[in-house]
Amino acid sequence: MAEANKHKTLGNELLAGYKFAAAAEEYTLAIDIVPTAIFYANRAQAMIKTESYGLAIEDCTEALKLDPSYIKAYYRRGNANYALQRLKVALKDFKTVVKMY
Repeated sequence: MAEANKHKTLGNELLAGYKFAAAAEEYTLAIDIVPTAIFYANRAQAMIKTESYGLAIEDCTEALKLDPSYIKAYYRRGNANYALQRLKVALKDFKTVVKMY
């Protein structure tokens, strides 16, 4: 788990530095070691930043399979669906976020 967290930390730094593709690669390495909802949701954020909304939705869905209570995954999936103008689907995730918050 320590190695996976190193990749996550590096991914977070790259994401903050606007290096989205490199951040996604680091999160992928972390997922390969130990898949967690956090790693999937973080990679989804990198995908949103590169406008790869379909991949972001897939990652958020995987995150929610691992941890249905991980609120960031609902929020990010809602953002990705909103960007694709899937407004009813996005609204469902946003309502879930409000209920959980």
